[in-house]
Amino acid sequence: TADPVECEGLKLNPNWIYEKIAFHIAVPAGGACAGGTLPVYRMYNDGQTQAPNHRFTTDLALHQQFVGTMGWLPEGIVFCAP
Repeated sequence: TADPVECEGLKLNPNWIYEKIAFHIAVPAGGACAGGTLPVYRMYNDGQTQAPNHRFTTDLALHQQFVGTMGWLPEGIVFCAP
């Protein structure tokens, strides 16, 4: 996650392992990305296959397909790609 609050919360959960900072990336402000960057959407399968999984995409149509027809949970724009 690029969200510091979410990261701190996950560190408190013994089911997650903190693996240090892997990269730095811009985060959305007010739910939108700055000009010149692309929104990256995150979806969560809520353990549908007995294995919790996230999927990331810059393609809004693909995001809507996963959420609308495949039962994935939308997590919104989580960071902004250059």
